[in-house]
Amino acid sequence: MRDDEEIRLLKQFRDPTVRTYVEVLLHTAIRPQAALQLRWQHVDLKRATISVTQEINKTHAYVVYVNSRVEEILRALYAQRPDALRQPDSLIFAQRNGAERRSIRTAWSRACSAGGIQGLHVRGLRATAATRLQEGGANTLDVAAHLGHSARSLSVTARYVDPAEGHRRKMAELTIRHRPSNVVELHARRPEQDRASTTQAASGTI
Repeated sequence: MRDDEEIRLLKQFRDPTVRTYVEVLLHTAIRPQAALQLRWQHVDLKRATISVTQEINKTHAYVVYVNSRVEEILRALYAQRPDALRQPDSLIFAQRNGAERRSIRTAWSRACSAGGIQGLHVRGLRATAATRLQEGGANTLDVAAHLGHSARSLSVTARYVDPAEGHRRKMAELTIRHRPSNVVELHARRPEQDRASTTQAASGTI
């Protein structure tokens, strides 16, 4: 997906949660269905990571180092959620009533049509993330680590190379091309709720 297509696409989603979901996919390269099953207990904002468990990924568990944009999105999304949907076992990209969102097929189709974008699929966001990493200077092992590929699918070299945490964080930033504003629409909350949300999110407890 080209940079201009990304901007046009994100503007078309009516549901802010779906819009944040798409942008998180674009940066983290988590598989679409796996991302829909993510819960707040999988997020560690203190370490800026998302744990993709084997239960979610079906084959193996891995950790995604999120970039500053994803961290910004998750903090804002967490802050605007009602208390009932901010529990550790609450789905991050749930519907408004907290129910699991099975897919975004309809919303995706409408957004692509409205944005004049053809031939783009949700699963293609992983390829977009990989391409941007490579264009930014990431090597094959960097890309494999970010996409959560198992070492079994790499060359023998991968068994002996483990990118340092600082390096992986630097590589994660390469997917950022622009920083749209108001991706998460905050709802009006009572002042005491805002203070509690900010304090809890800042402490990295989610």
